[in-house]
Amino acid sequence: MRHDSTPLNRVLFFVHYNKYDGLCDHVLYLLENIKHIYKHIVFISNSPLKTESENKIAQLSNTVIIRENKGYDFGAWKDAILGGGGGG
Repeated sequence: MRHDSTPLNRVLFFVHYNKYDGLCDHVLYLLENIKHIYKHIVFISNSPLKTESENKIAQLSNTVIIRENKGYDFGAWKDAILGGGGGG
């Protein structure tokens, strides 16, 4: 078990969807509290985000992808990986 605060070589693909095109506070809270675990965070939204929300997410992640809601979570992961969002 690691006892230092250096993140392991982990990538988080965080897929987001909100039917009202919003960003809930609990998403920001979660990312704020787990970002230290990951070396690279890719935030993928399957719904549009307002500029203010996108700016907040950009502060908590390394890559932000806004895409059409097709292919569900697996489609989002595929787009992120093939688009180079994996921090590789």
